Amino acid sequence: MMVTADVVEKYQILLRHNPHSQVFAPLADAYLERGLDLQAEELLVQGTQRHPLFTSGFVILGKAKLKMGKLEEAEIALRKAIQLSHQNILAHQILGDTYLAQKKPFEALKAYKMVLFLNPYSAKAKQAIDRLESASAVEFEEDTFSMAKLTDLKKVGKNISLLGAESENQAQAQEKNRKRLLQLVDAFLVRSDFEESLNLLLEMQSDHGDHPDIMGRLNKVKAKLSLDKSGKPAPASPNSARANSRGLAQRILKEKKIRKLYDMLRAVRMHQMSSSS
Repeated sequence: MMVTADVVEKYQILLRHNPHSQVFAPLADAYLERGLDLQAEELLVQGTQRHPLFTSGFVILGKAKLKMGKLEEAEIALRKAIQLSHQNILAHQILGDTYLAQKKPFEALKAYKMVLFLNPYSAKAKQAIDRLESASAVEFEEDTFSMAKLTDLKKVGKNISLLGAESENQAQAQEKNRKRLLQLVDAFLVRSDFEESLNLLLEMQSDHGDHPDIMGRLNKVKAKLSLDKSGKPAPASPNSARANSRGLAQRILKEKKIRKLYDMLRAVRMHQMSSSS
């Protein structure tokens, strides 16, 4: 769903008022949607220079460079994003697309397997892996490197459930995965990690479409990032901080337990992938 002109104008106003705001990233992404690639590139280069630790800036920069055919520069930007955030699904996805454009099938396969490792229900990654593993380096044709959006989920094949529920049908598996990822988004939001929330929600939007649960959170995160003129999440008021202090420790502890379990399940999934390869 394209960002509206009103939202773009709001981003522009915020950036004029504070050139150091991180709103440059969603603004540049909106420019890319409108075909304003050069404006987006200039904005992203300047923004990432001001914010060298802002992962989303480098992800969108890599996206822009890929769209403009500057493949080596795209790879550099995306590898920087992954260096800053190893679990950034969108960075690994776009890096895989970049390697495909460079006709580097083995590097692309590695990137897409990382996407599938982080999100076992990613239809696009599953499609790419199936195609790459079924073709040898000399069999790659030009259309192999064009990642058309999946239109028929039945062609993906059976998804692998982290909980081993292999009998689930495709719709149930997608719904279960969406809910699991939304829980992870909510965990990021609890600790005010809006950048990771934004990246994960954008990846979910790519895989699941404009689902209300996804778009509601995505709009809130974008508003949070854009409305704060400092470019950082606005601090909570003293009253709200005191009101939330009692439950914060419990939520953090619960989140740590969830993340630990999630990491264990992912380790099992990686072992399964290694055994099958």
